Amino acid sequence: MVFKSRVPIAKKEFCRMNPDTGEPFKTWDERPSKNIDSYISKTTRKKMWIADKTPYIDKNGATRYTVKRYPLEDGMIFVKYLTNGKKLNDEHKKLDRHGFYFEHWTVPKEIPCDDCGNIFSALRVNTSDNKKSRGNYCQNCQKNTMREGTLSEWRERGWAQCLRTELIAKITKCPGDKIPIEDFKVVKHSVYGTDQLVGYCRKCEKVRAHTNGARRTFSVTPEQYYEQLKKQDFHCMICTLEVSFDKTALAVDHDHDYDDSDTLQFNRGLLCKSCNQLVGDRGVQENIDIAENLYHYLLRAELLKKQFKDHPELLEQGGFPQVKEEPTD
Repeated sequence: MVFKSRVPIAKKEFCRMNPDTGEPFKTWDERPSKNIDSYISKTTRKKMWIADKTPYIDKNGATRYTVKRYPLEDGMIFVKYLTNGKKLNDEHKKLDRHGFYFEHWTVPKEIPCDDCGNIFSALRVNTSDNKKSRGNYCQNCQKNTMREGTLSEWRERGWAQCLRTELIAKITKCPGDKIPIEDFKVVKHSVYGTDQLVGYCRKCEKVRAHTNGARRTFSVTPEQYYEQLKKQDFHCMICTLEVSFDKTALAVDHDHDYDDSDTLQFNRGLLCKSCNQLVGDRGVQENIDIAENLYHYLLRAELLKKQFKDHPELLEQGGFPQVKEEPTD
């Protein structure tokens, strides 16, 4: 089966040219400053650039002009040509009234990188919580998401490179190189529909998604998550279950008294799923009195079991076995 891109390739004859370069605009191009016909708008008092003047005949037979204007020095950066067109007045139009592609310009946004946490400038920001969607990566981390070779070559040799970060490697102990091809997910390219290999191996991908979720929900950076893991010796703080990330991961246990705060977040530690539920609404509800009652309840049962060793017939009666003397702490 042959897959075609849903996004047509921009044809040069439909691209409005950048006066500074004489070529079509490229991503991260600024507003032009050379070889332009500019003026100061009387209404907005901003510097404007007249890109096109297309003549037309009005209903009275007079010749008029449709003018394409750009504001200058407004901090806008070119993103892309809208080769699929856009909807105007309930009508889908492929080209503007001058015969060129519509364009996408925006002001860069300062956001943290999903991998290293450093602040960088981005033209498009992914706000989805879906771990399968495209992440927000700085230039250095974006380079780390590229590997040499093709999927057929990796399948033929039986291994591929895991593009995990150094921090994730400390958690998973992943060597990064010569990872069996079976340890990677194969997904469909969102545009071309072809098979492609996920950048991280399955174990590292789980850690990446888990730490990114902790950052968004609990304001815990991957570095802070790793430091807390080391303090707990990679075990649950209550049941001491060892984390493996193949089947178990430690969740951030937080205090719900701060749920209504936009700035404050009190995180108690890292717990396995069962212990996190035990502490929360499905268990002792973060109530010390309930937790103390649970402690005495289980302690009483253990003391009773010792008495049943001398009176096993009490257990054979079913129900709730009773003894004459209640155990004491």
